[in-house]
Amino acid sequence: MSAGTLDALLGPIVARIPTGWRLKAVGAGAVVIVAFLAYRAIPYIFEDANRAAGERIVAAFEKYKAANGRYPERLDVLVPSFLPQVPKPAVDTNFVYAISPDEKTAFFAYQNPRETVTEYDSRTRRWQDLDYAESGALSMRAKQFVKGPRSPS
Repeated sequence: MSAGTLDALLGPIVARIPTGWRLKAVGAGAVVIVAFLAYRAIPYIFEDANRAAGERIVAAFEKYKAANGRYPERLDVLVPSFLPQVPKPAVDTNFVYAISPDEKTAFFAYQNPRETVTEYDSRTRRWQDLDYAESGALSMRAKQFVKGPRSPS
């Protein structure tokens, strides 16, 4: 929709709003937009509580694959040779670990404050934020969940 079309549609409506009200409406709209953007951006600003633990787990299962030619079936296999213990997720979050049936691809995911999952994919060796429906870890038939502590509520 072009700006001219938008002006043609909204012009008659805006023309009926008194000048003082028009200014207040624009100001209120700007405040709502800024508030919404801040609400969506704030989780990106703060540190992701599960990222450090996730990095340690991924490093351990990548070392396991280098040593054994395949990914471990479960995270517990990494203890104690590759990890002293499996780290716990942050409060009210979970970790999900899954491998492909041929054990050549691994996924590690966790819930994040952005209402998505942050997932590591061994094929790309990259982390990315995904919707739950797009998660490779959650789509695998066999997966391991590591549950974090629950907040007292």
